Amino acid sequence: MKNKILILLSIFSGAIAAGFALSALLLFPLEKNLKNKQIKMQFQDVSVLYYRRQFKEAAQKSRSFLKKYPEHLEGTVLYAKIKFFTRDFSHAEAILKDYIKCFGESPYLLMWLGNILSVQRDRMDDALLYYRSILNHDPDNHSAHYRIGKIYEQKGMLRKALIEYQKASAFEAELLRIHESSAKLCKKLKLKEREALHLKKAELFQKAIQANFK
Repeated sequence: MKNKILILLSIFSGAIAAGFALSALLLFPLEKNLKNKQIKMQFQDVSVLYYRRQFKEAAQKSRSFLKKYPEHLEGTVLYAKIKFFTRDFSHAEAILKDYIKCFGESPYLLMWLGNILSVQRDRMDDALLYYRSILNHDPDNHSAHYRIGKIYEQKGMLRKALIEYQKASAFEAELLRIHESSAKLCKKLKLKEREALHLKKAELFQKAIQANFK
Protein backbone atom coordinates (compact mmCIF):
# COMPACT_ATOMS: atom_id res chain seq x y z
CA MET A 1 0.00 0.00 0.00
CA LYS A 2 2.82 2.33 0.96
CA ASN A 3 4.60 1.61 -2.33
CA LYS A 4 1.43 2.36 -4.29
CA ILE A 5 1.10 5.72 -2.55
CA LEU A 6 4.73 6.57 -3.31
CA ILE A 7 4.22 5.61 -6.96
CA LEU A 8 1.09 7.76 -7.19
CA LEU A 9 2.87 10.70 -5.57
CA SER A 10 5.76 10.28 -7.98
CA ILE A 11 3.41 10.26 -10.98
CA PHE A 12 1.55 13.28 -9.62
CA SER A 13 4.80 15.22 -9.04
CA GLY A 14 5.99 14.35 -12.53
CA ALA A 15 2.72 15.56 -14.02
CA ILE A 16 3.00 18.86 -12.14
CA ALA A 17 6.61 19.32 -13.30
CA ALA A 18 5.61 18.53 -16.88
CA GLY A 19 2.75 21.00 -16.56
CA PHE A 20 5.10 23.78 -15.41
CA ALA A 21 7.51 22.96 -18.24
CA LEU A 22 4.69 23.07 -20.80
CA SER A 23 3.42 26.37 -19.38
CA ALA A 24 6.90 27.84 -19.66
CA LEU A 25 7.17 26.72 -23.29
CA LEU A 26 3.78 28.22 -24.09
CA LEU A 27 4.41 31.48 -22.26
CA PHE A 28 7.91 32.14 -23.67
CA PRO A 29 6.72 33.03 -27.21
CA LEU A 30 3.96 35.21 -25.74
CA GLU A 31 6.46 37.12 -23.58
CA LYS A 32 8.81 37.50 -26.54
CA ASN A 33 6.02 38.82 -28.78
CA LEU A 34 4.95 41.25 -26.06
CA LYS A 35 8.51 42.52 -25.68
CA ASN A 36 8.89 42.93 -29.45
CA LYS A 37 5.62 44.87 -29.56
CA GLN A 38 6.82 47.16 -26.74
CA ILE A 39 10.12 47.77 -28.56
CA LYS A 40 8.27 48.58 -31.78
CA MET A 41 5.94 51.03 -30.03
CA GLN A 42 8.81 52.82 -28.28
CA PHE A 43 10.72 53.08 -31.55
CA GLN A 44 7.62 54.51 -33.26
CA ASP A 45 7.38 57.16 -30.53
CA VAL A 46 10.89 58.34 -31.40
CA SER A 47 10.16 58.16 -35.14
CA VAL A 48 7.06 60.37 -34.80
CA LEU A 49 9.09 63.07 -33.05
CA TYR A 50 11.80 62.78 -35.72
CA TYR A 51 9.35 63.19 -38.63
CA ARG A 52 7.76 66.16 -36.85
CA ARG A 53 11.30 67.64 -36.69
CA GLN A 54 11.12 67.82 -32.91
CA PHE A 55 14.77 66.87 -32.77
CA LYS A 56 15.50 67.83 -29.17
CA GLU A 57 12.71 65.62 -27.80
CA ALA A 58 13.55 62.89 -30.33
CA ALA A 59 17.19 62.85 -29.20
CA GLN A 60 16.20 62.49 -25.54
CA LYS A 61 13.86 59.58 -26.30
CA SER A 62 16.48 57.99 -28.57
CA ARG A 63 19.07 57.99 -25.79
CA SER A 64 16.61 56.36 -23.38
CA PHE A 65 15.57 53.82 -26.00
CA LEU A 66 19.15 52.83 -26.86
CA LYS A 67 20.09 52.42 -23.19
CA LYS A 68 17.49 49.66 -23.05
CA TYR A 69 18.11 48.23 -26.52
CA PRO A 70 21.67 49.13 -27.62
CA GLU A 71 21.63 46.46 -30.35
CA HIS A 72 18.61 48.02 -32.14
CA LEU A 73 19.98 48.92 -35.59
CA GLU A 74 17.12 51.15 -36.78
CA GLY A 75 17.08 52.97 -33.45
CA THR A 76 20.82 53.61 -33.67
CA VAL A 77 20.61 54.93 -37.23
CA LEU A 78 17.64 57.11 -36.30
CA TYR A 79 19.63 58.66 -33.43
CA ALA A 80 22.51 59.32 -35.84
CA LYS A 81 20.07 60.89 -38.32
CA ILE A 82 18.77 63.21 -35.60
CA LYS A 83 22.33 64.35 -34.93
CA PHE A 84 22.94 64.65 -38.68
CA PHE A 85 19.96 66.94 -39.25
CA THR A 86 21.00 69.10 -36.30
CA ARG A 87 24.44 69.32 -37.97
CA ASP A 88 26.23 67.49 -35.17
CA PHE A 89 28.15 65.45 -37.73
CA SER A 90 30.96 64.20 -35.48
CA HIS A 91 28.48 62.85 -32.94
CA ALA A 92 26.41 61.20 -35.67
CA GLU A 93 29.52 59.50 -37.05
CA ALA A 94 30.60 58.33 -33.59
CA ILE A 95 27.17 56.78 -32.89
CA LEU A 96 27.37 54.59 -35.98
CA LYS A 97 31.03 53.64 -35.55
CA ASP A 98 30.39 52.60 -31.94
CA TYR A 99 27.57 50.35 -33.13
CA ILE A 100 29.89 48.72 -35.70
CA LYS A 101 32.46 47.98 -33.00
CA CYS A 102 29.87 46.28 -30.79
CA PHE A 103 27.49 44.61 -33.24
CA GLY A 104 29.02 44.69 -36.72
CA GLU A 105 28.15 46.57 -39.89
CA SER A 106 25.20 46.53 -42.27
CA PRO A 107 24.54 48.19 -45.66
CA TYR A 108 21.94 50.51 -44.09
CA LEU A 109 24.40 51.66 -41.45
CA LEU A 110 27.26 52.07 -43.96
CA MET A 111 24.97 54.09 -46.24
CA TRP A 112 24.25 56.56 -43.47
CA LEU A 113 27.91 56.77 -42.48
CA GLY A 114 28.62 57.71 -46.08
CA ASN A 115 25.77 60.24 -46.09
CA ILE A 116 27.07 61.93 -42.94
CA LEU A 117 30.58 62.22 -44.37
CA SER A 118 29.57 63.18 -47.92
CA VAL A 119 28.18 66.58 -46.83
CA GLN A 120 31.58 67.51 -45.39
CA ARG A 121 33.88 68.60 -48.22
CA ASP A 122 37.00 67.34 -46.49
CA ARG A 123 35.45 63.90 -45.82
CA MET A 124 34.10 63.03 -49.27
CA ASP A 125 36.84 60.49 -49.93
CA ASP A 126 35.96 58.75 -46.65
CA ALA A 127 32.31 58.67 -47.74
CA LEU A 128 33.35 57.01 -51.02
CA LEU A 129 35.03 54.21 -49.07
CA TYR A 130 31.78 53.38 -47.26
CA TYR A 131 29.69 53.50 -50.43
CA ARG A 132 32.17 51.25 -52.23
CA SER A 133 32.13 48.88 -49.27
CA ILE A 134 28.38 48.47 -49.87
CA LEU A 135 29.00 47.74 -53.55
CA ASN A 136 31.56 45.07 -52.66
CA HIS A 137 28.70 43.04 -51.18
CA ASP A 138 25.89 44.35 -53.43
CA PRO A 139 27.19 45.59 -56.81
CA ASP A 140 23.67 46.52 -57.94
CA ASN A 141 22.89 48.82 -55.02
CA HIS A 142 21.43 51.80 -56.90
CA SER A 143 21.58 54.15 -53.90
CA ALA A 144 25.31 53.62 -53.46
CA HIS A 145 25.94 54.22 -57.19
CA TYR A 146 23.83 57.37 -57.10
CA ARG A 147 25.63 58.78 -54.06
CA ILE A 148 29.05 57.99 -55.52
CA GLY A 149 27.89 59.83 -58.65
CA LYS A 150 26.91 62.87 -56.56
CA ILE A 151 30.37 63.00 -54.98
CA TYR A 152 32.09 62.68 -58.36
CA GLU A 153 29.88 65.47 -59.70
CA GLN A 154 30.79 67.75 -56.78
CA LYS A 155 34.45 66.97 -57.39
CA GLY A 156 34.06 67.93 -61.07
CA MET A 157 34.65 64.34 -62.26
CA LEU A 158 31.68 64.50 -64.60
CA ARG A 159 32.32 61.43 -66.76
CA LYS A 160 32.71 59.22 -63.70
CA ALA A 161 29.58 60.77 -62.21
CA LEU A 162 27.60 60.00 -65.35
CA ILE A 163 28.68 56.34 -65.30
CA GLU A 164 27.50 55.99 -61.70
CA TYR A 165 24.19 57.71 -62.48
CA GLN A 166 23.61 55.33 -65.38
CA LYS A 167 24.29 52.34 -63.12
CA ALA A 168 21.81 53.74 -60.61
CA SER A 169 19.18 54.16 -63.33
CA ALA A 170 19.18 50.37 -63.88
CA PHE A 171 16.96 50.21 -60.79
CA GLU A 172 14.47 52.50 -62.50
CA ALA A 173 14.44 50.11 -65.46
CA GLU A 174 13.58 47.25 -63.10
CA LEU A 175 10.70 49.26 -61.60
CA LEU A 176 9.53 50.10 -65.10
CA ARG A 177 9.23 46.40 -65.93
CA ILE A 178 7.41 45.73 -62.63
CA HIS A 179 4.79 48.41 -63.34
CA GLU A 180 4.36 47.30 -66.95
CA SER A 181 3.79 43.69 -65.84
CA SER A 182 1.41 44.83 -63.09
CA ALA A 183 -0.57 46.89 -65.61
CA LYS A 184 -0.97 43.83 -67.88
CA LEU A 185 -2.26 41.72 -64.99
CA CYS A 186 -4.67 44.46 -63.90
CA LYS A 187 -6.00 44.64 -67.45
CA LYS A 188 -6.65 40.87 -67.45
CA LEU A 189 -8.35 41.17 -64.08
CA LYS A 190 -10.37 44.17 -65.32
CA LEU A 191 -9.00 46.45 -62.60
CA LYS A 192 -9.07 49.61 -64.69
CA GLU A 193 -8.07 52.14 -62.02
CA ARG A 194 -5.08 50.11 -60.86
CA GLU A 195 -4.07 49.45 -64.47
CA ALA A 196 -4.08 53.20 -65.15
CA LEU A 197 -2.02 53.86 -62.00
CA HIS A 198 0.67 51.34 -62.99
CA LEU A 199 0.76 52.68 -66.56
CA LYS A 200 1.24 56.22 -65.25
CA LYS A 201 4.11 55.13 -62.99
CA ALA A 202 5.67 53.15 -65.84
CA GLU A 203 5.53 56.28 -68.02
CA LEU A 204 7.29 58.32 -65.32
CA PHE A 205 10.10 55.76 -64.98
CA GLN A 206 10.45 55.59 -68.76
CA LYS A 207 10.96 59.37 -68.90
CA ALA A 208 13.50 59.23 -66.06
CA ILE A 209 15.50 56.51 -67.82
CA GLN A 210 15.51 58.43 -71.08
CA ALA A 211 16.67 61.59 -69.29
CA ASN A 212 19.57 59.73 -67.65
CA PHE A 213 20.86 58.40 -70.97
CA LYS A 214 20.65 61.66 -72.97
